[in-house]
Amino acid sequence: MNTGVNQSPNLFSEVYVLTTDGYIYKVNLNGTDPYGFIFFATNRGLIDTSNNTSLYMSVFAKNNECTQPAYNKFGEAIPVQFHKPNAPNTKYDKTYKIFWQ
Repeated sequence: MNTGVNQSPNLFSEVYVLTTDGYIYKVNLNGTDPYGFIFFATNRGLIDTSNNTSLYMSVFAKNNECTQPAYNKFGEAIPVQFHKPNAPNTKYDKTYKIFWQ
């Protein structure tokens, strides 16, 4: 998403994620910088491709693109992938619906 501005006010919106099994989660954006970010919901999040496990952490790209490799907060390279929102769901990877209020 790109709101066109990189200044206050930051995004303090709440969104709702509807999972494929019917659960609804409220997510607070907690002051996300409103200029250029990716926001989607999956059942696994970011995946470490070296062992096919969920990362359970944020990563950063040095060029602000979703290209390999990504880096953790210590600057260590991590091979990551994610289930693309426009890809069909599989047995193990699912994309969830997001509703803005």
